[in-house]
This record gives sequence, C-alpha cells and structure tokens, in this order.
Amino acid sequence: QMQPDLRIAAVPTPLAIAVNVDADWQHVGVLLAAKRAGDAAGTVYGALLKRNPDGTTNFDGEPRIATPEGLLADWPRPLVITGEGAEFCDLPETNGVTVVAPERWLPTAEGVWTVGRRLARAGGFTPWNELQVTYARRPEAVRLWEKRHSSA
Repeated sequence: QMQPDLRIAAVPTPLAIAVNVDADWQHVGVLLAAKRAGDAAGTVYGALLKRNPDGTTNFDGEPRIATPEGLLADWPRPLVITGEGAEFCDLPETNGVTVVAPERWLPTAEGVWTVGRRLARAGGFTPWNELQVTYARRPEAVRLWEKRHSSA
C-alpha cells in the first residue's frame, strides 16, 4: 500500500480570520453568516478564540450557530469581534466589545499561509485520509441545485 509523502495542515477559517486582528487581544469572536436552511433568521456561526501565553491561538469551546446577542452574552470581556457575520448584526462597541474594521473580516491567503505554517511547525498535520472539510452551511450551489431539482 502506497503512502503519500504529502502532509496537510488543515486551517480552520476562524483562525485564518483572527490573523487579521491587529489589536492586542485575549479573546476574539469570529462571526460568519450561517445561511443554513432551518436556521432562525438573524443567526450566525460563532467561534470564540483565545490567545495562549505562547502567542498561539486556539478555539475556546465549540463553535455554534446562535444569535449574535446569545453569543455575546456567553463570551468573556474584553472581546474583539470580527468576521463577515458582523455585517448582519448591530453590535455595540461597549462593555468591553470592540468590532474590527470590515476590511479585516475575511480570511486572506496570507492568513491561511500564516496559520498553516504555524500548525506545520508544531506538527499539527491531518492525515490525508482523515481530512474532512466542514462547513457551517451547505454550499450555495448545492442548495440551489437541490431546490431546482426537488420539484422535477
């Protein structure tokens, strides 16, 4: 059985987005548009990240789909908010919450490379046969195809 020499560092989108945050932070909340059939209007995919003493970033709990208000009620302060889901929210910049400028809400190739390199240096590889792409929502093209073909 042939084993490929390829090693993969899977980069979660929230980690790639957090690289865009210039401010000194302890917790970052990344909000992404949920857009999943059956999700209540006004919900977002939220992931809370924490900065470790060594400068690395990890998830602080499991990401979830909820209202921004519900996520903010549970997340610690001070808190920096980023991600394209912030566009759908009326987030107050009070009570220890700071919202990042919109031009920093999306992942960049540099951010993916930075996080991937950090994961690779730490030996954070995912075996090729265990790699799974996970989405907060099903791809738009799949949903549209199913909608168009469900009545046929």
